[in-house]
Amino acid sequence: MPQTRGRNDRLAEAMARAGLTSADLAASVEVDPRTIDRLVADQSRIPRAQARHAIAETVQVPIGMLWPDASNGAQTNEVEAIYPSRAAMPTGLVMSMLSAATAQVTLLTFAGIWLWDAVAGFGPMLAEQSRNGVAVRVCLGDPESSAVRLRGAEEGIDDLLAARCRLAAKYADQALVDSPAEIRVHGTTLYASILRFDDELLVNWHLYGAAASESPVLQLRRISSHGLAERMIASFERVWEHAQARTA
Repeated sequence: MPQTRGRNDRLAEAMARAGLTSADLAASVEVDPRTIDRLVADQSRIPRAQARHAIAETVQVPIGMLWPDASNGAQTNEVEAIYPSRAAMPTGLVMSMLSAATAQVTLLTFAGIWLWDAVAGFGPMLAEQSRNGVAVRVCLGDPESSAVRLRGAEEGIDDLLAARCRLAAKYADQALVDSPAEIRVHGTTLYASILRFDDELLVNWHLYGAAASESPVLQLRRISSHGLAERMIASFERVWEHAQARTA
C-alpha cells in the first residue's frame, strides 16, 4: 500500500482554476468522484495512464506537473505498431481492417492512389462494405486548392499531386457509384492521412519534403474517448465538416 505523502496541491489548484469540483472532473473523465477525492488527498496516488491523460487534458496541466513520478509518455496500449514507412506495413493489413469493419470506414488523404492501385480488391470491397450498411466516407484533396499545390511543391512533384487527386476521385467515383458511400473534397493543410476502420486506425504522417509513402505510419486502436486515436478521429471530423461534396 503506497505511503501517504500529503495532499496533491497542484491537482487541487488546477481544478480550482478550471472551476471544476471533484464531481465535475469525475464526470468529464468518466471515473468515480471518490477517485478524484483520493487523488487530491494523497499525492502518492497515481491514476492509470488513461485517467492520467484525461485528467491532465481536462484541467489543462501537463501530467508531469500533476504527478512528477508518472510517465508523461503516450498511452502505448493504443499503439499497435509503428512502421518506418508505408511500404513497411504488412501485406494485407489494409484489406484485413477493411473487411473486418462493421460500423464505419473513413478515409482522409490528398490522393491515396496507393489504396486503389496497390491494395488488391480495395475498391470492390469498399463498395461492398458500403452496400452492406457500413458507413463509408471518403475525403480527398481538392486539386484546385492551395493546400494541394503547396504540398505538391514541398514534395517536389508540383502539379502531379493535383493530377493524382483527380485520378483518386475518378477511382472513388467508379468504385462507389452504386453504393451509399459519401465522397467529399477538402482544401485543408493535411499533416497526416487518416484511415479509420471502426476502432482501428492507420495514420500516415506527412513529413516535409518527403512523399507520404516514405513517411512513418502509426497503427492505433481506439480504447477510450480521451486517447491518441480519439484525437485523430476528431481531426478527421473537423476536416469532413468543412469539406465539399464531390462534383463531377
